[in-house]
Amino acid sequence: MTATKPWLPAGAMDPVHFERAVQQLIGEWSSHWFAKASASVRPRLREVGGMAPRFPNWRSIDGLCGLAFDETGQLVLAEAMLDRQVAANAVQSADRPLFEDITLRALDDLVERIAALVGRPTAARINCEALGLGGSMMWEISLRRSGTSLLMAIDRSEMIAWRKRLAPASIRGKLTGITSALGPQSVEIDAAFGKGSITLSELEQLAPGDVVLLDAASGAVALRAAGRPTGLSGTIAADGPKATINLKERKKMAR
Repeated sequence: MTATKPWLPAGAMDPVHFERAVQQLIGEWSSHWFAKASASVRPRLREVGGMAPRFPNWRSIDGLCGLAFDETGQLVLAEAMLDRQVAANAVQSADRPLFEDITLRALDDLVERIAALVGRPTAARINCEALGLGGSMMWEISLRRSGTSLLMAIDRSEMIAWRKRLAPASIRGKLTGITSALGPQSVEIDAAFGKGSITLSELEQLAPGDVVLLDAASGAVALRAAGRPTGLSGTIAADGPKATINLKERKKMAR
C-alpha cells in the first residue's frame, strides 16, 4: 500500500514539469495573433525573479498571473503580428494609440489564457500592476530567436495547485484529514481505578499495611489513552497473571 503524501516532493516546482503545457499555450496564442503561426516563441522555463525590474510595464490579474514587458518587447510583438520589421522611430504619434491598442489586446488575451491554464476563472479585471513578486514564479518568453521580450509570472500558490493537477494520479497523493492520518498510530493506555487527595507530609509517612482511601465507590475503572480520558469505563476482571477490563460504558467526550 502506497503511503499518502499530502505534500509535493522536492523538485516538484521545477519549471520543466510545466514545459509541455506552456509550450502548447504559447503556440495556440501565437497562431491566433501572429501573421505566421511559425513565428518563434520560445518560453525559457526557469525562475528569473531578478530580471523583473527590467520590465517596467505589466498586464496582470491581481494575485494570479501576469506579463511584464518593456518598449522593445512591445515592438517585437507588433513585428510578429504584422510579419514585418517595425523601427521604433517609425511609429508616428498619430499611430501610437492604434499600436498600443493592438499589442495590449494580444497581451491581455495571453494573460487570460494563462489564468485559464492554471484553472482559475478570468472574471477579474486585468490591470497594469505587477504581482507580488516575492510569491511568484517568472519565466522568460522569447519572441525572437534570441533575447527576452516578455516575462510571464504566476503566483506560487497557483503553481502548487497546478502542479498537483498535472501530476499523474498514481503519484499525486491524497490529502487526508488529521483523524485519518493519525488513525494507525499507537498510543499507551492505562486504567484509572480511582483517585484521592493527601498532603505531601502524609505521603511521606505511608508504609506497608496502611490504607489509602479513593473515591471509586462504584468499582468502575476509567480507561485513559496517553494519560487523557477516553470516555470508556468498565470493571476489572482477573485473567491469570494479567488483568482485563470489561467495558460497560462509553461517554461522549468534549473536543
